[in-house]
Amino acid sequence: MIRSSPYPVKDLPLSSRNTTARALLPAATRPALAAPVARLTGALLEQLDALLIFVPAGSASEALSGLPHGKLLAARFARQPREPGSSFVAALPTARSATAVVGIVPDGAQPFALLGLAGRMVKQLELQDIKTLGAMAAGCPPRVERACVEAGAAAALAAAFQLPQFKSKRPPGRRLERLPDGWGVLLDDIAAGVYANVVGQIIVRLWIIG
Repeated sequence: MIRSSPYPVKDLPLSSRNTTARALLPAATRPALAAPVARLTGALLEQLDALLIFVPAGSASEALSGLPHGKLLAARFARQPREPGSSFVAALPTARSATAVVGIVPDGAQPFALLGLAGRMVKQLELQDIKTLGAMAAGCPPRVERACVEAGAAAALAAAFQLPQFKSKRPPGRRLERLPDGWGVLLDDIAAGVYANVVGQIIVRLWIIG
């Protein structure tokens, strides 16, 4: 479970040469990870603003039926065919009107595919309005459950610390992020790293060394 702290993240001390850097940093809060629990209960669900639920593609309906508000989630799942790797949103009738995002885990999904699925699930939430977010897996083998929860936590933390974007992505970044099974996330980050390295080398050679 991830809770957002009311205390803002403070900038590191800046030298007089970098006085403009502070204005470029976005406002942020410091997330905190809560200890894991053995199973999701109705009482715990009442404490959440949102919940990421990972279920296996082969037994998604059965896995959802065993959760709090399982009938509602299973009915929402059955409204239309759900492809492995897809996700859908369901509003839960809790005191905090929690939002559940259900991800359909493909059979034999690798870590990159799980991270890509988790990233798409997190994008379906309005994180700025969420104070407490949970991540869980149901109906999966223990190893897969752990991997799903870790992917959900990683995606949520990455979204919470999103850096500002001042310009649209240059090619091939925009094309790379469309690749399936999590490869888009990986290759897009690699492309961004290459661009950052090139810019950093230019700055070092022209303004610092030169």
